[in-house]
Formats: sequence, C-alpha cells, structure tokens
Amino acid sequence: GSGGVALLPTDVTIGTQLAIAYSKEGRLFLVNTDTMGKFNAGGDNQIAQEFMVGQYTCSDTVTADVAEGPGWNRLYGTPAYWNGNIYAGASSVPLQQYHFENGLLNPTPFATSATAYGLRGGNSVVSANGTQNGIVWSYEKSTSGQGILHAYDATNIATELWNSNMNSGRDGLGEGIGFGTPVVAEGRVIVPYDTSVGVFGLLQ
Repeated sequence: GSGGVALLPTDVTIGTQLAIAYSKEGRLFLVNTDTMGKFNAGGDNQIAQEFMVGQYTCSDTVTADVAEGPGWNRLYGTPAYWNGNIYAGASSVPLQQYHFENGLLNPTPFATSATAYGLRGGNSVVSANGTQNGIVWSYEKSTSGQGILHAYDATNIATELWNSNMNSGRDGLGEGIGFGTPVVAEGRVIVPYDTSVGVFGLLQ
C-alpha cells in the first residue's frame, strides 16, 4: 500500500458501494465495501476492478527493494474524484483521467496531461462549484527535485490552465516534498515545499 482510500458516490457506481485505492506496484483497485471478498491465494478475482495506471509493474521481483526509478510507474497518495472522473498521477507518466462507464472505470484514459510527472508521481484534489468549473490541482516533486503545482481543466486534463513554473520568478517553488498534497480552502491553494508553505490565490 502507498496511500489512502477514497469512497465513491453511488450515482456513478450503479448503486454499488465502491472504494478506490492504489498500490505502490502501480495498480489501481476498485473494491466493493459491502463484500470485500477476503484474501484469495489464487488471485484477485473477488475485486470489482483492478488495472495498471502506467505500463511498468514495480515490485521487489522486478525492481528490487529500492525506492524509485525513471522507468517505473508507482502510485503514491490517494486518487481524486469529481463528477464521474478519477485522476491518478503515477511516477514517470502524465496525469491520467479515467471516466466511469456502466458502474466501473474505463481503463483507457479519457485524457492525459501534457507532461510526465517525476519519480513520486502527483497527488491531486479538485475544487469546483458542484458539477461546474472543476479544477484539478496536482502537486508533483519533479525529476529535478523542484515542487510544481499544476491546475488543469477537470473536464479534460489535456488543458493545463496554469502551473507554478509558468512565471517562476513570482510563483516558483523550491525543493518538492514527496507525498505532498494540495489543500484548497477559501479561495486559496496551499502546498508544501522545502521547509515552507506556498499559498496561491487570485491576483488582485
């Protein structure tokens, strides 16, 4: 395990109580919280759905017992949900947007971000006015070590609205924090870096 669990609304799961979680291997899991299925030595066929977010499976047998590598697609943190979409940021690949169809996720991404993330992937949250004006705020510790905050159109993350390096003199962050997650509150987005906290808001 490498993060928390997100409970999903039943309007997109056709009434089934589903939860979503990651593994450090790079795999996304949907489980039915009413019938968890218990341990099955023969496989994971009791799980509602599971698939790799990236291409490369990461485990001790494949990559040995070390933290990270540029060809790995590990997942850290907790998936973000909004309006029928899941946003997942594995290491060394772009942020992925998956859409619910007939109660499960389509494992083919609906959209991806324009740039790949660093060796710790990205953690995301969504701000929105209900089902309108959704923004995916995603924080990554880049390959260079710098923290970068991204803002994407939540309906299609191929559209990046802003990132903290677009005007680095004003908005740039220092050393990124692994597992760092944005917090959105009262019109501000708050992220950690170095030994500091960055607070972003509208320009006045």
